[in-house]
Amino acid sequence: MMSLCYEFNGNDKRQLECAKYNINIKTKLLNPNHPQIAKAYIRLARAFAKLEMLAQSNLSNIGYRINESLIQSGEYYRIIEAYQRTLFTLYNLSLNKSHLAEAYLTSEITKASTIHQSQYYYSSVKYLGISEDLITEEAILKKELSFLQSKKIELVKNNANQTEIHKVQNKLFNKHKSYDSLISHLEQNYPEYYNLKYNFDVLSIEEVQQKLKSNEALIEYFNGNDQTYVFTITKDTATFQAMPLVKYDRIEKLRNTLTNSALKNPSQAYMDYSKAAYQLFKEILATPLKNIDTTKINTLRIIPDGLLGLIPFETLLTQPVHKQAEDYRSLPYLFKKFNISYGYSATSMFKFNEHKKSVSSAQVLAFAPSELTPSVKTADLAPLKSNLQEVFHLNNYFDHHNLTGEEATETAFKEKIKDYPIAHLAMHAIIDDEDPMYSKLLFAPSKDTLEDGMLHTFELYNMRLNTQMVVLSACNTGSGKLQKGEGVIAYAGSPSVVMSHWAVDDKSTAELMKHFYKHLSNGHPKDVALRNAKLDFLKNAPPIYHHPYYWNNFVVMGDPAPVASEWYGWKIVVALRTAMFFAMILAISNRHKMIKY
Repeated sequence: MMSLCYEFNGNDKRQLECAKYNINIKTKLLNPNHPQIAKAYIRLARAFAKLEMLAQSNLSNIGYRINESLIQSGEYYRIIEAYQRTLFTLYNLSLNKSHLAEAYLTSEITKASTIHQSQYYYSSVKYLGISEDLITEEAILKKELSFLQSKKIELVKNNANQTEIHKVQNKLFNKHKSYDSLISHLEQNYPEYYNLKYNFDVLSIEEVQQKLKSNEALIEYFNGNDQTYVFTITKDTATFQAMPLVKYDRIEKLRNTLTNSALKNPSQAYMDYSKAAYQLFKEILATPLKNIDTTKINTLRIIPDGLLGLIPFETLLTQPVHKQAEDYRSLPYLFKKFNISYGYSATSMFKFNEHKKSVSSAQVLAFAPSELTPSVKTADLAPLKSNLQEVFHLNNYFDHHNLTGEEATETAFKEKIKDYPIAHLAMHAIIDDEDPMYSKLLFAPSKDTLEDGMLHTFELYNMRLNTQMVVLSACNTGSGKLQKGEGVIAYAGSPSVVMSHWAVDDKSTAELMKHFYKHLSNGHPKDVALRNAKLDFLKNAPPIYHHPYYWNNFVVMGDPAPVASEWYGWKIVVALRTAMFFAMILAISNRHKMIKY
């Protein structure tokens, strides 16, 4: 029967059923890692892919391919997962690095497609500088191509005569020429629109390795329905492994121990957190860390997926905790061993770094509103009593412009942000879990009737930010809808974002940010500055603030490179002049000694 199964070339659904039947039989008869199982998975993935091609050709009203993938997200992702499963099986059996390379590209493309979709959907055409006529022409050509492709498939399936098929093929060829010509025109004349919609170039493993430093490792996760694939890449090595899928209750348990009050039963809260943090470390990070030399690697770049984007890995514990006495300060946190930063994909993390504009100094535009727009005042949004102190700490480290109280309006932000490489927003945020693009930052009320005091995420996409870094020291800026490959709220045009994973205590945030900017001003990379800030906070804070709720909520997303700082440059000049001065004194002193002798 199996020999007959694949003779049904004209019936794709039949092929799919045969592939599934083939796998079920062979799984029962053979070891799951047997080569025949791998071959069966290949057939299944091909059958899925063929069905997907047919499905796409029938979506004549869908304008753009990535939109299709999200509309059909369940089926699309099942195809990708089947393909990854196949590649993993083949790689395990053969250790052929081409399967590893293909699996990694698949992971990056899947993540990139989701990010591009969000950016394109929320970016107004007028901000991309392209005319409505070209948009209309593009849509018509796509619709015609889709119609002709469907017609060709139908003719072939119905064994139509060759003359009819050639006619349609010729029309299809001419339409493709017109379409390619239009795309070429868009690429040359409207590069931002083209890149946003069509440029899905992603980095290969070799390209990632070229960009990694010798002390860095990149760990990228790709979640399937029943297991997680993880890629661990260093300057010289790359591995591809599968782990059991982390269940939501594991993530929720850790988050609850981090965000719920520990005052009622401190001892139990301490043990609950210690167990949850170590258990999750074993499940998601112990395996990839075995592939790196931790005596040489001190920096992790993490690309989470799905639920893993809901937690800061810094909160994980690398060893079990046995003693009952509460001592949060001495716990074996992951961040004590590694500098950590995150990205939505390796491609976005590194390519943002390539295209960022260099600036001669790091001026900070800081906002600290004291009142909320009346329409959003709720019992859940307590007054921010320490945000003024937070932005005033910047005075000691960076050239800055503070807008506080009633001056901290949405209008002022939109007018001034283009002139500053760093934005610091010490304000409340409201997260929309159904659609993160409608999450909003809450500015001070404004007399300007054009603005409502609420800056939505999708508005940021249209503002053409030129910032090096945005610091969102607001409540809960790092969570959002769990969409495959999307992760947490996307940063809108800024290569780096520092943000919080849960609602924060603004007094401890002010103290943490003081240390963060101190280390930034000394020329440290952002991930190093944040790590050192947390260590400083733990060292100096009273015991009641040692719980990680107060200080371990902030993460660095995107490019962790240092920011330019006039203060830092000035310190270098002063240090050099001081060294030269003492060198001169020493030289004169030595001359006097020589004269005496």
